[in-house]
Amino acid sequence: MQRAKGTDRILDILDFFENSDGPVTRNAIAGAISCPRSTLYTLVDTLIDRGWLNQTSDGQISPGNKFARMGFAYARHAKFEQIAREIIGNLAKETGEVIELNIIDNWKQLIVLSATLKEHSYLRTVEGAMVPVPATAAGRVLLTDIPAAIIARHVPASDFTLNSGNRVSLDEFVAEIEQAKKDGYFVGYKLIDDFVSTIAVPVYNQRGERIGAVSIVMPTSHLESDVQNLVDRLRRTAEQISDFLKLTPWDLGQSAYDKIKNAKA
Repeated sequence: MQRAKGTDRILDILDFFENSDGPVTRNAIAGAISCPRSTLYTLVDTLIDRGWLNQTSDGQISPGNKFARMGFAYARHAKFEQIAREIIGNLAKETGEVIELNIIDNWKQLIVLSATLKEHSYLRTVEGAMVPVPATAAGRVLLTDIPAAIIARHVPASDFTLNSGNRVSLDEFVAEIEQAKKDGYFVGYKLIDDFVSTIAVPVYNQRGERIGAVSIVMPTSHLESDVQNLVDRLRRTAEQISDFLKLTPWDLGQSAYDKIKNAKA
């Protein structure tokens, strides 16, 4: 059964405001969604009456409080891990690579969620696995608020020796954390081994704390020619998860962050 045209138009208007950056005129909305102005004016009036849209004194239209209330209702019904899994799964499909959601738990990287495609089963990561933080890109983007003395006190000395046998010094690790803080991401070129590299971008809670990271794990040969594009895609994915965290808490990520943030040297 085909939807009524008015229903389509209303959904087009709501979709328009999902991606708009600020208040707009009715004519701008009509032009953007290719809707006759007479129809658009009537539908906008209805949405204003129902609280979906708001009109300022100068006639500008913006989202109403019903938008916010529906966001909170969605958050009440949706579990964080369920939504995050869907989001990272979409990135895995786009890139064809392994995508993880990671936290720092007891001074190890914990793989909370992992998404991959069957053809990359040789790179499949295990949810619940704990990895030494110096061997991860996520460790560098998630320890940016932690003083070097506390890192030195709590990260085991043996963890600074990578699988390749190479050793990362504490000074080098701290410098890379500082660089990750400035850049907003970290590229772990051949960090896992000569053939596997990783990139991580932080996920933020409502207070701007880095409580998780979205990471991509991939063959080094795939990384070398596509770094900036991959960073941009990871950022968009991390932003989606961060936006959801504005609506709902993530107890696992928050408690792990609080534990390392409150650690003593």
